[in-house]
Amino acid sequence: MEVGKMVWQMTLSDVLMVILTLTYVITTICILISTNKQFHETLRPKVHVDFKFKNSEMFVLVKNYGERSARNISIKFTPDITYKMGEERSLNTTPLINKLSFLAPKNEIDTIIGMGFEILPKHETDDVIAEVSYEAEDGVKYLEKQTFSMAAYSKRVYTKTNDINDIVSELKSISNSIKNK
Repeated sequence: MEVGKMVWQMTLSDVLMVILTLTYVITTICILISTNKQFHETLRPKVHVDFKFKNSEMFVLVKNYGERSARNISIKFTPDITYKMGEERSLNTTPLINKLSFLAPKNEIDTIIGMGFEILPKHETDDVIAEVSYEAEDGVKYLEKQTFSMAAYSKRVYTKTNDINDIVSELKSISNSIKNK
């Protein structure tokens, strides 16, 4: 009788060890899958679009924050942003934005689209959505969506540096002429 109990206890102990081992193996596999996914996520291109301003000029900036180059980059703005550079143009048809064939890792490219004070009032009430599609070197395709509040950009004050320098020069000139009288 004692021998039978001992066998049963060993069998229960063995079953518990098998369950613990299986739990450990399954947890380890899940951790490896997650680590592998994170590893591949860090080694991919990450292309973003933004607007930047220098003086009163408005630029569209395309930047690859990723560790790999991006290919066949295309950006579509909804609603489309129109601007005037000699003639009326559409941001969705700008070649530099719409059909960018290559962007190296940690690299950026920008293009001027005009004066911010001319473009922003036309789109002041719009929330613009940019759909950025691109491919990695291994052919994997990505689609990122970004939303921009044009009203937030419109509330910024944009002044030309040259205009400010001209005003300072004129004020100095006036000050000197007053001192000389």
